[in-house]
Formats: sequence, structure tokens, C-alpha cells
Amino acid sequence: MSAKFAKLTGATCAGVVAASLMAGAPPAGAAPQCDAFIHPATMTLRADNGSTINLYEPDGKEHPGASHDLPGTPTLRGSSNGTRQGNKLFFRINWDNNTSNTFTGEIGDDLVARGTTVSSTGGPTVGWEDLTKWTCKKDPVPTPQPTPTPQPTPTPQPTPTPTPAQTNLASVTADVNAYAEPGGVGSPIGILRGGKKVTLLERKADNWCHVSGDGVPGGIAWVWGDFIS
Repeated sequence: MSAKFAKLTGATCAGVVAASLMAGAPPAGAAPQCDAFIHPATMTLRADNGSTINLYEPDGKEHPGASHDLPGTPTLRGSSNGTRQGNKLFFRINWDNNTSNTFTGEIGDDLVARGTTVSSTGGPTVGWEDLTKWTCKKDPVPTPQPTPTPQPTPTPQPTPTPTPAQTNLASVTADVNAYAEPGGVGSPIGILRGGKKVTLLERKADNWCHVSGDGVPGGIAWVWGDFIS
């Protein structure tokens, strides 16, 4: 990988675009309002440092293929995996030279995905933009159903504070963006550096992890679970 691209961040593409990125409905308030986002088989990302990243579905392989091109450097290849939650993208490319890039992005009102990426080798985050627009798919409006009789609202129970028996010591395998809320909502509050030891407070079913510790931005944050072991 070139020194320039080694300074990129985070995740899914091509075949995963056709599969896991198409799964799930956008959160309330996301614009445009879509029941699904669809992308052609190949994604072409243009990074701020002038490099081009292609993600595609190779024949006979489980994960989508990837390539990185930067003028004056050899083409680098790898594979990708990740997910889409509403209009937010999270994916990682594992390169053949044993490095990786984590991508975080969002599909905008103009149906163009943009975001940032960071490399497992460190360095600053780099912005990227998808050169191909996504397609917004809307399901037919369902026939209105009779309004059910309201039921008494149960009294909410306080969330129990994790006890030492509920927490676990975990390792951070690579640099990863940290957020104040799960799901990558809002801008990152900082970067949790690889090699740190953190306390794993909670791991949600969608693989977002609630962690705390000296190296966690703000002392406690949510991070993508692929980097917590």
C-alpha cells in the first residue's frame, strides 16, 4: 500500500452492497426517506489524497474484492466486509499486504455516499466520496389499519449499572472511531487507538460495543465491535 493510502479509515461494498448493505430500514429522520438503498455491483471511491478505491464482487469468493490505485504506485488488492444501518455505512478492507482500512460513511440527500477512512498503520483520517449514486427504493404505502385500543404504558425500569461480574477486559485490535451513541450517530468524538486495553460494558446484537477506560475518548464511548476482542 502506498504511504498516502495508508492514512485512510472505514466499510462494506460491492457484494456486501448487494447483500448486507441493502438490509435494514433507515432510522427515523434520515433523508431521503428510503425503505432500501441499492448500489451497482461496483463501488468506486475517490479519496481526498487522490487515490481510487474499487470494491466489486469477484467470482467464487465469499467477500467482495477490492483494489486501490494511486498514480505512480502498483495496484493493491484485498477483500472487504461490513454493513449498512439505514443510510450509514460501516466497512473494512483487508489488503494483501496485511494492512487494513476502516471506512465510516453516510448516504446523503443527493444519494451520494461520503465519509472518512483510517488505516491500521495509523495516521490522520482521510475523506472519501462514492463516484456512483445509490438508488432509493420505497415500498408501497400500506392500507391504513384500525387504530388499536391504547394499552397502559408500563412503568419504565431503571437500567442496571454494570457490576464487575458483568464487565470484561478487552483488547483494541486497530484504531477505530469512537462515538457518543451506538450506530455511528453524529460525528466521532475521537479515535480509540489499537493496542489499548478497555473494559467492555456491553456488546449489542448489531456488534456495537460500549467500552470504558483510560484510552477511551471521554472515558466511555461506543465503537464498532470488529476491533474489540
